Amino acid sequence: QVNQDKTFSNQSRLPKLPVPTLEETTTKYLHSLRPLLSDKDFAKNEAHIKDFLKPNGLGRILQQRLIDIDRISPNNWLDDTWWIKKAYQEWRVSLVINSNWFFLFFNDSNTPREYFSIDNGVKPRGHFSEFQLAYSPHPNSVKYILIIVKNQFYILDGYDKSGIRLTAGDIEKQLNDIIADVKKAQIDPPVGILTADDRDSWTMSRERLLAISPQNRETLTFIENSLFAVNLDDYATGTDLDKFLGNIFHGFDGHNRWFDKEMSIIVDSNGRAGMNGEHSPCDALIPAFASEWILKEPTSLNAQLSGRPIPPPFRIRFITNEQTLKDIRAAESRTRDLIADSDATLAYYQLHGRVVPTYETGATRKFLRGRTETVRTLSVESKAFVEGMLDKSLSVQQKYDRLQAATKAHTNYSIDASNGKGCDRHLLGLRLLLQKGESHPIFEEPIFAKSQEWLLSTSSLTSGDYFSGTGFGCVYPNGYGINYSPGEHIMKFGIESKFSSSETDTKALKESIIKALRDMRNICEQVNGKPSKL
Repeated sequence: QVNQDKTFSNQSRLPKLPVPTLEETTTKYLHSLRPLLSDKDFAKNEAHIKDFLKPNGLGRILQQRLIDIDRISPNNWLDDTWWIKKAYQEWRVSLVINSNWFFLFFNDSNTPREYFSIDNGVKPRGHFSEFQLAYSPHPNSVKYILIIVKNQFYILDGYDKSGIRLTAGDIEKQLNDIIADVKKAQIDPPVGILTADDRDSWTMSRERLLAISPQNRETLTFIENSLFAVNLDDYATGTDLDKFLGNIFHGFDGHNRWFDKEMSIIVDSNGRAGMNGEHSPCDALIPAFASEWILKEPTSLNAQLSGRPIPPPFRIRFITNEQTLKDIRAAESRTRDLIADSDATLAYYQLHGRVVPTYETGATRKFLRGRTETVRTLSVESKAFVEGMLDKSLSVQQKYDRLQAATKAHTNYSIDASNGKGCDRHLLGLRLLLQKGESHPIFEEPIFAKSQEWLLSTSSLTSGDYFSGTGFGCVYPNGYGINYSPGEHIMKFGIESKFSSSETDTKALKESIIKALRDMRNICEQVNGKPSKL
């Protein structure tokens, strides 16, 4: 199937992201603080907000500055001005387990496993040609794919010289040619591991690498401009789901990866596949939709060669020196440490005995260049619900009523967030517009930062009918990253926490989530008298 609409061809039809009113934002913000504060502290913050809203006060001044920015922003007051920098570029930790997302694909029963085997059973077809690095494609006409095998880099053109996309048989032959070549090639040092390092270290390593030779800049340009990466691993993860997850999420010690790519399709030697992606270019929901659409169709066993002349794949290489090898060894050491480090509100409360600020992703893609808004899941209603579920003095009906109130509050907040009327992005914009010498207690109260310590960071994708798992890393070292796919008959959770934290326990939270879902189903069935979908 071919979609005739070009990417971004309908952008001009999208409305701009709105600037919420101060009253809308502060009302939501204050309501979200109520579960976290004593009556005394809540009253103090209420007074701060009242002062913030007064005529000619600082809040009104900041709001007008934001409106002025919105008026001159070509696309989106948040994305044009701050979002990429604040959300991604200023966060200097490793992308691995902290920022990159991942999907685990269900196995395709039609896929012959030997197609993906690098060390066993592959019969090379044809002759492999290595091009010189003279071809410098224009970024907006790129039609090639990056292939990574045994930490080595290859370029595979997805189109022939006349601009026609290669057939599945042509691509299969190209991959076999690459695998045949890497078996006899001189193996270069694993430069890709440098992308697993913290961002400051990778920045310095990258500059040193570029200074060695102009060829390294050519190689890096090929890698960065490729449509996406395909990582062919020379090992299998077996049937263990956790090992499969670990391989797609971070690889074994971060090898055979380029973590800066927006999309990397990772395939092990048994044909198990998944996707890993760098978060800043787009949110995970977009590649999730694309992946599910692709995975609906089983693999054809009759991939045919087109017979057309096609450009052969070629290897691209980095020239390294002793400093590069030193950088690689340091990155390998840090990555091993990082990987070793490697519903929800009710489950957390059952496990830890308290409620915490909880983030859920709200999408604002209906707006021009819209990305996300925070849905503050913790509310007065959700706190009353989780406390009530453990209160033996409450009747089943009372618990059910609290569940209904909590879900209604969550739904209303989610709708507001998707309409650009959440409070977090607006507060961020207002705070960033403070000028030298300006301040206000609303931003200085400890609860302002504490209410954004997302110890539960959650997000949902598609129904995940063709994914066996999804996930991402939590921002906070003592928190959980929870990605879930709510299907018609099954709900899948991907749970992440850091081994370095003594406060978190992924396996225990998994059991608590199962118990929470069963408890909620039980009260729904008792009240409604019929099986619940929970």
